[in-house]
Amino acid sequence: MRSKLIYLFGGFLIFLTIVISLNMLGDLVKKADEKEGEVAEEELIGGQKDEYGCLVAAGYSWCEEKEKCLRLWEEGCNRTTTLLAELNDGTSETFSSLTGINFDWRGGESGKQLKEISGFSKTAFAVTSDMDYEIDHFFQTSGFVVDRYNLLDKTLTAKGYQKEDVVCLVSSKKTDKDNPLATGKRNPYDFIVKCGELEKEL
Repeated sequence: MRSKLIYLFGGFLIFLTIVISLNMLGDLVKKADEKEGEVAEEELIGGQKDEYGCLVAAGYSWCEEKEKCLRLWEEGCNRTTTLLAELNDGTSETFSSLTGINFDWRGGESGKQLKEISGFSKTAFAVTSDMDYEIDHFFQTSGFVVDRYNLLDKTLTAKGYQKEDVVCLVSSKKTDKDNPLATGKRNPYDFIVKCGELEKEL
């Protein structure tokens, strides 16, 4: 009886050892497959890296402020691009990728001084929802105030927002009837949001 128990216990130990070994082998194979997949993906997108090791072909660039590689339209690097990256989550519409842009901003004590701001813009095309309200809510809950010098008339709808030295200009225009996104929509509008930073006075 005792020898039977020894054989059973020995058999159990051998079985347990085999199971553990197979699990460890499975983990090793899985890790190897994941690594191979990463390498294959890198090769697929061209694998071009900049001097910081950022995958340029996948849209990554180096952000000095955050000290890492990122996609500007997903996360943002400085205050301006971060704000514009959050625009999709803060409204019900999908905005386009970031585009570098220069735009005019009225400043000074009288609001007559025109400054050219270098920054970025995003556009939501063929919108039929109440986007004026949504964008206004987004900026005001982000700590921006409406700038009274950067309000344009009904012919050219635009509204300015400012928070410290970050300024944004929101404008809208009727969607081009040839835009496929406008098909089947009633009175669609494009909403353009431009943001940049004022240069500090010396």
